[in-house]
Amino acid sequence: VLRDIAGPKDIPALLELLINAKSAAELREAERAVVSTSRKAVSESTDVVLAKLASVKEIKIKCSLLRILGKIGDSKAIGVLRDALKQENAEIRSAAIRALSSWPTAEPISDLVRIVQTSKNKIHRALAFRGYVRLIGLESNRPEEEILKMYKQAMALASDVSEKRIVLSG
Repeated sequence: VLRDIAGPKDIPALLELLINAKSAAELREAERAVVSTSRKAVSESTDVVLAKLASVKEIKIKCSLLRILGKIGDSKAIGVLRDALKQENAEIRSAAIRALSSWPTAEPISDLVRIVQTSKNKIHRALAFRGYVRLIGLESNRPEEEILKMYKQAMALASDVSEKRIVLSG
């Protein structure tokens, strides 16, 4: 219900609900409410989430806020997500990769390719690979030849049959 009735002015309160979530299910629902509400005023919402991210210490909440930033998709958050990719904590890096992978435009595609090509962490690589293929398929102004070239690159980067199937589904 909060997703439907809350407005941008309610985002700070929704973030408090997220921070105080008692279970993983509550956390997920709070994330959904924040994302849905944020889409009503993207720029203002991004600022509020970024401010909260800077003040939070708990890893689980930081990861949640990073995922939210990815789903909001405001360019102001890209730098923060790129910084999160450099963190030592694997959970934070995973959350940043998931955020970039769920971005609503192809803006972070080069970041994901770089992760696929360089990451030694198999989970991070797999997350980035799936995100890369997903972003290739988003509507864009790229010429068809460029899109085909990107799919060929993805096929060359595929490490197993399941990843090749992901490329073929694109």
